[in-house]
Amino acid sequence: LLLTGGVGPGKPTLLNALLKALPADVLVARIPDPKLDVMDFIRILAGSLRVEGTFETRGQFLVLFEKFLKKQHILGKHVLIIIDEAQRLTHELLEEIRALSNLEKADSKFLNVFFIIFLIINIIK
Repeated sequence: LLLTGGVGPGKPTLLNALLKALPADVLVARIPDPKLDVMDFIRILAGSLRVEGTFETRGQFLVLFEKFLKKQHILGKHVLIIIDEAQRLTHELLEEIRALSNLEKADSKFLNVFFIIFLIINIIK
């Protein structure tokens, strides 16, 4: 999911309305500033979603995170990552998010990602 807009159209207002309207079966991790290295992103994601267990490497996190996502799926819960200021994502971090979104079953996705992007549009007259 993608929300774009320049200064002033109300992106934070829409996001806050969305967060208030989400049902209790949706677990949300909000990343307000994605200018992070991969391990910092992973730590924030795990903390926000209360992923149980400890990890020191990306591989260890992936094992825990896949178990977490499968458990939430069995419990009927949905997991949503909201990334604000997504235009600031590095290629490396965008690739990490893509890889996380590949954790799925044949018939359903375990993870949903919502990007919020600030756009500056120059109009030449």
